[in-house]
Amino acid sequence: MKKLLQRPAAAAASVDADIGDLLLRVTGFVPAAEYHPFVVSVARRLGLKGWIRHDAAGALIRAEGYERELARLVRALRDDAPPGTRVRSFDPQVITADMPPVGDWFVALVEEPIAYPASATPTVAVADVA
Repeated sequence: MKKLLQRPAAAAASVDADIGDLLLRVTGFVPAAEYHPFVVSVARRLGLKGWIRHDAAGALIRAEGYERELARLVRALRDDAPPGTRVRSFDPQVITADMPPVGDWFVALVEEPIAYPASATPTVAVADVA
């Protein structure tokens, strides 16, 4: 997975037909009200299947599709994140049996709202997503 995140652009053309399954931990201040629709929109536009789920550490994103499109998703998450988000890191994760399956399309898994500390950001209000 690390090589997917670091693959040079020239090498990406050679993996057009390769299907990948990516689990990505995004840490930082990534409020669900802004980040969920952004990730879902980009992933659907790229034809990826999967999900995004938030927790206290940030977001967990699982995506499946052509490796070239997965690399485009990672670039968009890194370079085009919505204003007000503060991404600290992208860390590939190991997929385990207790995680939801990829599914037929890209969805946002909504769980209990996350209570961010008041000091997380002074300029962005976090909407309650339920």
